[in-house]
Amino acid sequence: GGTGKIGIAGILEFDDLRIGVTNLKVTFGAQVDFDGTIFVASGGAKFLPGKPVSATITDRTSSEPDIAPNTPDTEAIRLGLEFENGKVKSFIFRADTVRITLGSFLTLTARDIDLNTGAAANEELVSFGAIGAEVKIGSLVIGGEGRNFAFLGDGTFVTKPGFGVFLSIGGATGDGFKWPSWLPIQIKEIGIT
Repeated sequence: GGTGKIGIAGILEFDDLRIGVTNLKVTFGAQVDFDGTIFVASGGAKFLPGKPVSATITDRTSSEPDIAPNTPDTEAIRLGLEFENGKVKSFIFRADTVRITLGSFLTLTARDIDLNTGAAANEELVSFGAIGAEVKIGSLVIGGEGRNFAFLGDGTFVTKPGFGVFLSIGGATGDGFKWPSWLPIQIKEIGIT
């Protein structure tokens, strides 16, 4: 339709599609061994755009390290299969910034999500730069976010530098909590690091 988007109109749209191979190693002998990762990536994606329940995956707007020398990181999402000795070793998923909107009341967010199903017991199976939620009730906005943590392959919870849990209350006045108007209060953020 001339929009430049790839996908199923109104359901799933990708800004672009990128296909690649990393760490390729092929050994010819009695049998052919193939090692490396085959991936599909995109600079952004939308699920059910414009609908009450929708999701977006976008590339972070702040600076990121290059993914290779002189190649800037413009990927929002990457899905890959890692091969070892010609067989699938693991599934790899990376997303930069995810936003899921459930009506006008609830928004779920996540940043820097990494999933590696081939992680050993002492390696990160899944890690998050941040994961959170925001609830809107009238003018009151209540949110929470956990930052910089991971789960290892054996299920162990690991905190990383900058780990913390943060709660925020936007647009909150005493009226929202049935506080007397003659004693005004405003709560902006509550956090634990």
